[in-house]
Amino acid sequence: MATIVQSPDFSAIKTRQQHMWSSGDYNVVGVRILLMSELLCEAVDVRAGQTVLDVATGSGNAASAAFEPETLAILDARREEFRTRRDFLVPALRNVGFDIPQSPHGAFYVYAGCAGLTQDSFGFAFDLLEHAGVAITPGADFGAHRAREHVRFAYTSSIERLREGVSRIERFVAGERFFSTGAAHGSGSPQQGDEK
Repeated sequence: MATIVQSPDFSAIKTRQQHMWSSGDYNVVGVRILLMSELLCEAVDVRAGQTVLDVATGSGNAASAAFEPETLAILDARREEFRTRRDFLVPALRNVGFDIPQSPHGAFYVYAGCAGLTQDSFGFAFDLLEHAGVAITPGADFGAHRAREHVRFAYTSSIERLREGVSRIERFVAGERFFSTGAAHGSGSPQQGDEK
């Protein structure tokens, strides 16, 4: 006697997987891993049931690894390092004159108002890079609402580099210039006050 096997509802499976990997503390990681695995499977035209057991097996294994004790210890240390950097950078930038109404939670950047220093965040960011060797991102890269009055500072660098960056920003805002035009990119000559 032949057994009739009903085909699984892949749409329902996909929906359940997306819900599972997009909930909880690791939702950002889970969603990105799942979407990347789906994009990879689509790119090589792999369909569930044809040549693989489950298109989410790789992403499931990666997401499961995120809960291993060794991984959790690494993540805790990284989270603490980012907290230390944030706790240094936010008050330091406020002291320079940037408006930061709320300290970020769960981010690696500070989105700061710069209207007290400039009305042109793009020009400010460009000049800061050219004349002080500090890279920040103008608000226009993150939307249109009052973008010219905002800049973004990433705190993905070491605390030592952040301290140096803030020091250069303070001196830049006070009128000091470290480089002639283009020196931040290696094409100009250092001016007095350059620390190289």
